[in-house]
Amino acid sequence: AQVLASQVIESIQNGADLADASDRLCDAYASILDSALRDSGLDRAMLAHLLSLPLLGTLIEQADVADVQAIYEARKSVVSRLADSLREKFGKLFESIPATGEYRADAVSIANRALRNLCLHYLMQGDEVHWSAIVNKQYYEANNMTDQLAALRLLVNAESEKVSELAGQALADFYQRWQQEPLVVDQWFGVQAMAQKPGALSRVKALMDHPAFEFKNPNKVRSLIGAFCGQNFTGFHDESGDGYEFLADQVIALDALNPQVASRLLTPLTRWKKFDSKRQALMQAQLLRIKAAPDLSKDVFEIVEKSTVQITG
Repeated sequence: AQVLASQVIESIQNGADLADASDRLCDAYASILDSALRDSGLDRAMLAHLLSLPLLGTLIEQADVADVQAIYEARKSVVSRLADSLREKFGKLFESIPATGEYRADAVSIANRALRNLCLHYLMQGDEVHWSAIVNKQYYEANNMTDQLAALRLLVNAESEKVSELAGQALADFYQRWQQEPLVVDQWFGVQAMAQKPGALSRVKALMDHPAFEFKNPNKVRSLIGAFCGQNFTGFHDESGDGYEFLADQVIALDALNPQVASRLLTPLTRWKKFDSKRQALMQAQLLRIKAAPDLSKDVFEIVEKSTVQITG
């Protein structure tokens, strides 16, 4: 199913009709869902894997020349097609997996949570407003971080204005609950940084002014700036090039404080050969700007030098 999904997404990206291209994938997913509904003893970890589409980052890596927005839109259209075509089956499977009870960390319980949250992901794509109430309920009633974060991500990534209000409330609640736990606050930053919605860079910049963010703290830098530049592909690779300029600014500023973290942070810019010529030029310009910065550390210089030799040589 994963290989077929990759092929379908690629064909849609290249102009194939969504319905025609995705019919086989819908049939394959329907068969998997039917098997899961017939036999509750099936390995649910495997089911969750089979029903998951390839990640956007994986699809970008598979492309010869990655058109990030086109890949994102193609993948999103396939998710919506599966959600619309198989809504009833996903709903039945979701309801067949118990949500309450004592928290357990055994393999079966972990697999059940993964499969249930995956079903909820598809159901949200099919009817955001209806399922947002169930997602919101899961967020507030969850007795484990996996379910709470899964619900929070679904709310934060939702597109409707009504659900955005719920997301704002949940984000405020999450921070209030966990503000004394630095590693959990890192997750809170990451959820927002990776939300692939318009205005992502502006939200990241605003979060850099949040009292919990510390530019000198490597974990905070990774959870916010690193998550945006490394995992928010549509935001970072926006055609304006603003994401590239932002990363260069942060690398230059951070290099004086922590060269090791700065050198790792700039990795997304070094992958310029993966993208179209316009983005290549924008990424190269920022690499050259970093290289020209005064008092550059050896850690950062070596990485930038290697990348810029490929540009000029």
